Amino acid sequence: MLSLNLRLSILLIIFFGILYLIASLLMFYGFNVTGILPHLILAFVMIFIQYLIGPQLVQMLMRVKYIRKEEYPQLYEMIEDLARKANIPTPKVGISYINVPNAFAFGRNLRDGRICVTKGILELLNQEELKAVLGHEMAHLKNRDVLFITLLSVIPLVMYNLYRYFLFFGYYGNRRRQNANYGVIIGLLALI
Repeated sequence: MLSLNLRLSILLIIFFGILYLIASLLMFYGFNVTGILPHLILAFVMIFIQYLIGPQLVQMLMRVKYIRKEEYPQLYEMIEDLARKANIPTPKVGISYINVPNAFAFGRNLRDGRICVTKGILELLNQEELKAVLGHEMAHLKNRDVLFITLLSVIPLVMYNLYRYFLFFGYYGNRRRQNANYGVIIGLLALI
């Protein structure tokens, strides 16, 4: 079973992939924009937008409510202690009012880091087990995994554009058959 972090990342990538596809089709069919460069620029713009609004989307989808130390003192102190040991700023602490036992980390950078636990995991785990799970999530923040996944999602967009351009558009107008064959090969390699 995929972790919640991975599922949320995949969901965001699919969401922005669909937006990218719509924008790409609009560029091609609505404005007759061809060529690889405009589509590559669009891919990087979409990744930037994903970077900017991704945390708000996660908050909304997972119904996260940020807590104060007074509300859940043991949970908050565990996260503060783990952040101090990891030598990173204390992330925002949130609770997702979902019964599925899980925890996840998200945010744009270390200063924007957030760790969230679900109501389900709070009811299921003892303090030591919860501390281990929170340590795992803290490692995601410290290693900048969330940023890495966001930036990594640009690769499929770029490869898709190379595939589409070389396979369908790149060799139109070439009079030499050999150049057309190279375009098809490059397109298929990008798809793979």
